[in-house]
Amino acid sequence: MLEDAKQVRAAARKKLLISSWILFVVPVVVYLTEIVTEIQLLKRLLVVGGAFLCTPFLMHLSELIAGVPFTKLSNRWDGLKGWQRDVIGFIGCGFLITLIILIMGSILPLFIK
Repeated sequence: MLEDAKQVRAAARKKLLISSWILFVVPVVVYLTEIVTEIQLLKRLLVVGGAFLCTPFLMHLSELIAGVPFTKLSNRWDGLKGWQRDVIGFIGCGFLITLIILIMGSILPLFIK
């Protein structure tokens, strides 16, 4: 089991390096939609489409953290009882909201004069 987790993490690390380069496409697309006026009409479509490029990165990151292939992790999540998923989801959302508030709190003073 331990050796299997190491193999999954090693494979996820390789895939994460590949998919992390795709993440650089999203800011470039947003920047281009701000500069090129002809693309302004497609701005929302391009930004949402660019956000979907983050999916492989997040999938490989979860494999790296858990040490379990994504399909098995999905089956384990489905095997949890409802209240267990609620508690984990509530804690995860609370963590993400706190993280967003901290990031915005550190970025906003740079733009407010």
